Order: sequence, then C-alpha cells, then structure tokens
Amino acid sequence: MSCTYTPSSVGQDYSVGLKIGVSGNTLSGSSDTELRWRSAFSGGFSFNARFFNSIAVQPELIYVVKGAKTDNIFQSGEPTGFEGIFSFSYLDFPVLLMLTPQTRTRIHPKVFAGPHLSYQLDASIEQIDPNSGNSASESVDTIPDTDLGLVFGGGADVEIRGELVTFDIRYIWSKKNLRPNVPDNPLYNRGILFLVGVSF
Repeated sequence: MSCTYTPSSVGQDYSVGLKIGVSGNTLSGSSDTELRWRSAFSGGFSFNARFFNSIAVQPELIYVVKGAKTDNIFQSGEPTGFEGIFSFSYLDFPVLLMLTPQTRTRIHPKVFAGPHLSYQLDASIEQIDPNSGNSASESVDTIPDTDLGLVFGGGADVEIRGELVTFDIRYIWSKKNLRPNVPDNPLYNRGILFLVGVSF
C-alpha cells in the first residue's frame, strides 16, 4: 500500500480502496405512517484518480441497504397494527469529485460531491407482530429497479505507519420516486453513510 499524496503539483496518482461501514436510512415523502431511521452494514470499493494533488475523481461501488422502519404498517389505507422494516438492497455507483487540500500533517481533510446511480438487488418488507414477536417477510415488486440522486459529504485521509486510512461521512439524497404508480404521493430514499477504508 502507498500514500497518494506527492509533492508534484501536476500529474496523476491512482489508488484503489476498500471501504466498510454502517448506513442510517429512511424514506422521505408522503406516507400514511411515521417512517423512522434504520441502520445496516455497508461496504465496497473505490478507484481514485488524483489530479493537481488536491483534486480527484473517485468512482465507487458500494453495497447499501436502504429503507425505513415503522410502528404501524398500512395496507389499502388502513392500519394493520404490525411493525414493519422496509429493506431495499442496492449496489450504489457514485462518481465523486473530491477536493483534498494538502497539509503538512498526516491528516488530510476532504469534501466531495457527485451523482449516484443505484441498481436494486432485493426489496422486501418484514412484518412484526408487536405482541408475539413473530415476523414474516415478503418481497416487494413495485419498487423501481434503479435509483438515482446526489451524494455529498466530507471526511479525512490519515497516514498511519505508511498506510492511507480513509474516513468519510456522506448524505445520500435520492430523487427517484419509489412509488411511480402514485406520482402525487412520492416517496424517496434518504440516507447517511459512514465509511472507514484503506487505500492501496
């Protein structure tokens, strides 16, 4: 592994990275019930192409489970009394423009933003009986196969014993309606993702 921070002001440096972390996700928009945040594991890969030392383009491939929790699932406009966990698994493909000002220390702060395209792997709803604790899961086939929106955030790259360890926190702002058959009552993915990684 090698650090990509070099003293040259012009040129290109390339690195690949592994990332793991946790995401907090919810759904935003019109809903019959209150939607709460849920957490899940995330992880993936990145490729970083650095230009002029402080500017880089970083495409990524990140596995993330989006969705939300609710205390009362509604069906056909009526409450069921069951708690619910909405789980939408995606492969996210963000392409980030990254600004990392050079410092004289081992800590290099960064900010980034860019578009993301997501491909859905699975969509399900787990219904939980709050009295017995019994649960049942069923697939959802009405969610679009893709999602898209913006990603923006910040963090730091830290040189530790010759290795480059990366930390970042990002907000995922999706703009594709998850209920295309109900255009007057849209519902969108929203999420916060914290990732720790290492660059090679």
